[in-house]
Amino acid sequence: MGRFGAITLLILAWVLVWVTTSACQPTRVVLPIHSEPPGTDLGGDYLAGEIRLEQSCLKLYRMGWDNPQRSASQQLRDIWLLVWPPGYAIQKEGQEMHVIDDEGMSVALVGDTVRLGGGTYWYQDYIPEELEKKIPEECQGPYYLIGDEVSVVLKNEATVVPLQGSSLWFPRTKTWGGGPDPARPLAPPPSDQTLTLDGDCLRIGKEGPALIWPSGFYPELTQEGVVVRNGAGRVVAVVGQLMKLDSGAHINNNSGPCAGPLWGGTRFLEAPREK
Repeated sequence: MGRFGAITLLILAWVLVWVTTSACQPTRVVLPIHSEPPGTDLGGDYLAGEIRLEQSCLKLYRMGWDNPQRSASQQLRDIWLLVWPPGYAIQKEGQEMHVIDDEGMSVALVGDTVRLGGGTYWYQDYIPEELEKKIPEECQGPYYLIGDEVSVVLKNEATVVPLQGSSLWFPRTKTWGGGPDPARPLAPPPSDQTLTLDGDCLRIGKEGPALIWPSGFYPELTQEGVVVRNGAGRVVAVVGQLMKLDSGAHINNNSGPCAGPLWGGTRFLEAPREK
């Protein structure tokens, strides 16, 4: 083969690769938008996993979905088509694809592992007809309606969150996939559910257990005192106010600033009204 023939073959091979690669790229990305009231993550109603682009839709592969001990049907139930809150959009920047919120801020990249607030989901038979018409046939449910939080989960996610200007001890769980840890036996919460500040410890009641907070939650010091917010910044607890807690679990703790029993694996049944 002559030099000209080799160059011609090289060019043809490059063109074939370019055409094939271009054909594999989606010509559009459909971002289904729901009109439901945005659900709030109160400690057990989030979904976490990797955002992937399939066909022309964004899906979330829940953390741990591909565990080899699970059946194929179980794995498929943890692949969710995402339905976004009003105002969200897709923005492409070079090879990156950003999810933009209703304020124009990039909240995640396609390929990120994220924690999504919400807790509402639909299956194929229950999706509203007007929304179904906007979703391509190749993008099937189940559908997860995203609520008040879209947060990227960092590999070194903090399990103790500092409060600037304070020595408050604020432990929290790591993001694992969604909801309370099913391995823990649950029990009713203490009868006095007032959030109290005991030195550096946030407790349930004056002499109750210190709290281990859900993933994404963090403390803030305000003029009214210490408040706790969820990952979206919504106040979920205020020192001195009564909380409404679901079942949780007692955890032994023999060290640290809040030695004694801890309370974890819980979620809030209701968030306080913000002033």
